[in-house]
Amino acid sequence: MKNILKDLCATFLSIILFMCIIFLSSILIFHNITTKENIKQIIKNTYFHTEIKNQTETKQTNGLFHDIYITAEKYHIPEQFIDKVLNDKTTKDFLSTIAANVIEETLTGKDGKILTANDLNQLLENNIDHFQEVSHIQLSQEQEQNFLNLAKEHSTTIIEILPTTEELQSYLSPSMIDSIQLLNSNSLIYIFIGIIIISSILILLLKWKEKTWLLYLATPLFFSSIVLVMLACASPTILSILLQSSNDLLYLFVDQLALHLKEDLTTIGVILFICSIFIYIIYFINKKLILKKSLSSKQ
Repeated sequence: MKNILKDLCATFLSIILFMCIIFLSSILIFHNITTKENIKQIIKNTYFHTEIKNQTETKQTNGLFHDIYITAEKYHIPEQFIDKVLNDKTTKDFLSTIAANVIEETLTGKDGKILTANDLNQLLENNIDHFQEVSHIQLSQEQEQNFLNLAKEHSTTIIEILPTTEELQSYLSPSMIDSIQLLNSNSLIYIFIGIIIISSILILLLKWKEKTWLLYLATPLFFSSIVLVMLACASPTILSILLQSSNDLLYLFVDQLALHLKEDLTTIGVILFICSIFIYIIYFINKKLILKKSLSSKQ
């Protein structure tokens, strides 16, 4: 009866361990992908003209870019130059700062700096020589002025299609925002780490004599790895349902965010799987040695 109770308690603790590992892994991944630097990096890794052209859902932004290219062609400004400007590190730094400030403000409630169309115009004017250098396209003085006029003509529209804090919050329910802000705090991390440590110690104490404590630790890791990989495969669909948006750039961001989430979940899942297999191997080797020692002592 005593051994049965120990088995039940150890099994219950393994289930708790399994759930805590999944929650802790998910929270750590959430923290990682929602840091300001990571958000900026996601946007920097996005090739705007290519991504927008390849997405049938981004009709609003496609229309704007089409107008820009048509006007640029009228002023004899090469399309390749516009592409380089859009995908240059300087431009992406500007756009990623806006997006990171909006998302940080939504997640934490902190006020981020608001960048305007004038800021964008100033950025392009200050870096016109840099854009010519990286694109290997030399514009005439008239083309330079036409490009800056083109930028001023469309900069307000570009800024307007960027998602705002209010717009992002409109796609999230108040309860979802509260949940996101809770996930973004460190308190849950400490709680789950504490539960994992306590559960592991209790399993060790309960199953030390039977030498099966490794089995009760490896099994939660093994099943956690499977669940995390399954979540990785489903993450693009889950995010698209949770963050349905009519804003083109927000749609693109969610699309890129899903790829990063899928990659991180898969990585953690694979690491946990390898750890579980390693512990299983140690358990079975240890079990074989104990059995061999027991047979030797009987002889």
